[in-house]
Amino acid sequence: MAKLAGILGEVERLATEFASQYLDAYVVEITRSRRSPSRKEVNDPLWGTIGLTAAEVVLLDSPLLQRLRYIRQLGVVHWVYPGAGHTRFEHTLGVIYQVQHLVSALNADAASQLPGSPPLIDNGMLQLLRLSAILHDVGHAAFSHVSEMAIESVPDVSPIGAAFSAVTRVEQRQLSEIFAYYIVRSPAMQALFELLLDRSQLHIQLDSDRSRNLTAIIEKISDAIIGKKIDDRLPLLHELISGPFDADKLDYFVRDAKLAGTPSLVDISRLVQKLTVRFLDGSELPRDISTNVNRIEGKYCLFGLKWSGVAVIDELLLARVLLFAKIYRHPKVAAIEQMLRAVVLTMTHIAAPSAVIKCLYEHCDDALLNMTSAALASALNVDYSNLESDAKHRLEYAVRTLRAVRDRRLWVRGFQIHRRYPADPLEGNEAHRDALIQFLEDVEHPQKRNDFMGVLLDEVHRILSLLDATQGPSRLELESLVMLHTLGPTPGGTKIARAYLLPSSGRPLPFREYTVNRSAWADSYLSDQPKGFIFADAKIADAVFLAVEKLLRMRYQVRLPQSARETSKRDAASLEQVKRQLEHAGYYKGVPFDIRPTPDRLLKADIPQVLDDFERVRSMYLEPRAPELAGDLAPAGPERTHAWLRQFGDDQNIDCALRLLSKFKMLTRANTVAAVEAFVTQNPEFRGACVVPFGSAKDSGAVQTYFTADLLGSLIHSCLTLEEAARREDGRPLIFIDDFVGSGGQASDILGAGFGQVGLRVDSLNEQRTIFEDDVQAYLRRAKIGFVFTAAWDSGIAAVENAACDLKLDSRVYRHIGEDAIPFAEDALEGVEPQIVEAFMNRCQEIGESLLISQLEQDGRSHDSTALKRVGQRALGYGNRAMLLASPFNVPTQTLTAIWARGRVGGVDWIPLFARRKKL
Repeated sequence: MAKLAGILGEVERLATEFASQYLDAYVVEITRSRRSPSRKEVNDPLWGTIGLTAAEVVLLDSPLLQRLRYIRQLGVVHWVYPGAGHTRFEHTLGVIYQVQHLVSALNADAASQLPGSPPLIDNGMLQLLRLSAILHDVGHAAFSHVSEMAIESVPDVSPIGAAFSAVTRVEQRQLSEIFAYYIVRSPAMQALFELLLDRSQLHIQLDSDRSRNLTAIIEKISDAIIGKKIDDRLPLLHELISGPFDADKLDYFVRDAKLAGTPSLVDISRLVQKLTVRFLDGSELPRDISTNVNRIEGKYCLFGLKWSGVAVIDELLLARVLLFAKIYRHPKVAAIEQMLRAVVLTMTHIAAPSAVIKCLYEHCDDALLNMTSAALASALNVDYSNLESDAKHRLEYAVRTLRAVRDRRLWVRGFQIHRRYPADPLEGNEAHRDALIQFLEDVEHPQKRNDFMGVLLDEVHRILSLLDATQGPSRLELESLVMLHTLGPTPGGTKIARAYLLPSSGRPLPFREYTVNRSAWADSYLSDQPKGFIFADAKIADAVFLAVEKLLRMRYQVRLPQSARETSKRDAASLEQVKRQLEHAGYYKGVPFDIRPTPDRLLKADIPQVLDDFERVRSMYLEPRAPELAGDLAPAGPERTHAWLRQFGDDQNIDCALRLLSKFKMLTRANTVAAVEAFVTQNPEFRGACVVPFGSAKDSGAVQTYFTADLLGSLIHSCLTLEEAARREDGRPLIFIDDFVGSGGQASDILGAGFGQVGLRVDSLNEQRTIFEDDVQAYLRRAKIGFVFTAAWDSGIAAVENAACDLKLDSRVYRHIGEDAIPFAEDALEGVEPQIVEAFMNRCQEIGESLLISQLEQDGRSHDSTALKRVGQRALGYGNRAMLLASPFNVPTQTLTAIWARGRVGGVDWIPLFARRKKL
């Protein structure tokens, strides 16, 4: 608490000194002057003629208020919207006009309800509100909110809002409001108001005692500015200055939009028409109001909107959303703001935060933009000649950035942060969605954001050093050239939603309770807007994007889609060129293939069509959902094939891989049905047979059995499990069905396990199978059996025939697609130069061995010498024949290992073309 009080005390001291600096001489001047200021009228481009009292003229003519002519209302927006160069002074005049407008409307409505009664808001209170309007922005520093938010992000200053809230018991306020509060309460301001009261230019009577009256005026004005109650009878009176539809909003909602050249949806005349008042007993007040007001004689008066004014609040919410989306959060506006934020934060490395705050209040926008290093050092009250080297460098970076803003050499987006990216192939991947959200939450957390920025700048510095070891910016300079900015929720919506709807009878109703999620449409509109940016000098923006891409991939397992580059306004060709330079320098060694440079072969014109053509084949495969595949970041659609191809790296290898795709065969339902149809036609004794899956429910034969149901009632009688067929035993022949048999090891293992014949088991398969029940074994020995395979190798057919013979089964073995019709890599690569084929097959061998060893490590069998010996024999698929075949539910292990296996290659996760469930 002592530290918080110290921070708040320092700001109060600065505000008091600031007020003294701008008012003391002025008070002396007008005290000595015999000239008596009179009323004035000024012309405003939005609201026409605005009348000012003598006291208001004196206040507006003070140096304290005149400095607002040199502080732009929108900080930096005029560099993007040239017409939006209006100042805080112009806005102040507009707020005076709007507060008068609101008071007149409320007085008129009260008079219609209580004819002949005194004005609801008398002239004294009206003048107090107008003075509050004049002073509400007096606490703004150079560049308005831009510099204030920057200084508030400094750890030593960031607690100021909470400290002030604890002392004043109001919602947390911004630095400009806190500064204004203390300026109004300063001795210098008190002296000015005392002079105005003495000369009878200020007609506010809150207390009969002169001293207490002065104190009350100052307290009420300062309280109104921070949104604190200033009247018990009118408990919402302060909201005309700081509330749901205060005079401040009514001016800047229209002024900012108009002068930026964007549409404004605020219909002020309609809003004023819908204003109304209600006179209530204390028991009728909403609880959040009744607990904060004192008891009074008579009724309280609330103001709000008529029930028919709901649409007006909707318009305010919509106007707020559009102002933020189109103007305040325009990416280029945000970029300039971050340039200035970098300057302010750089200042805090050179001088104490209090000196930085003082500098920002003592100098206007243009003065800061034109400062030299020596001038800025003087403004920060430091001796330039005695600064250490790092501090001098930082000061020069700050001045260079100020000059870049002045000359509109602006930063650009290095990276744009989204909660979800458009057209993201992994949008349906829960793990990927969670990772993006985690990244966003980390960069929104102050400490984690700082940690990430440290790592990011290290990465950017490494990239720039590899690209140009002599000319790149130093690590220190990067702190002034790269800024991360998160947007957070759009402010102001909750305040607008606090507006009261006042029905003619019944309790007052806050707008937020009118309907559930009344403003959800606004939140929905903003949901797909960027969540933040990383801005940088244009010369290093590509390096920033690549650094973020790598950090997201390595730290968060996020694969950025192509749209991330497009939303970040990064040129694809430029990024690829930089990536190639970095790859040559070794930057991408050991990182995932998907963030490495795209191989030239995949940039050729034929690739999109090739990918689309193969997707018609690949999309037939129904990838399993298994625990070992959870969190898999493999993309879907043609991007999956693209990701698989780029892992081969070398263009010649990729060209060979493309040839494999052109020959790849996907077995279909029609193939399975045709296999049974042909078998029965060639073996009529099997007409009316019962079809059962070859293997257990986990094997693909179960699905093939389902396919053969297309022949029920014509060529086959039923589709059952083996156990059901054995129980039924009606003398019908039996057909075992499966999609593929390779060397026949698995088929022999199924039969050996079922009949308890150890000699037929294949230990190397390491599969868990159960023995057939006695009645099933007996049934099989009696039945006429057909083994039908959609496709098979010659050796596989021979193995099944031999196993059936050993078991003395009455069987026929059939395959519909023979070995000569099954594609293999050697067929696909026919005609390619032998040395290219050899290099490609060697690469496939290396990949396969790495993947199989990864699987052994995952299974805890990395020291199994027998299994390790078999790795080389299976690196191209079991049997090492590099088959190119799959079915919609199964990829045989005889298929090229690089196509189906998961694991790590070169220390990097390998993305298979078809993920395959592990056998149990």
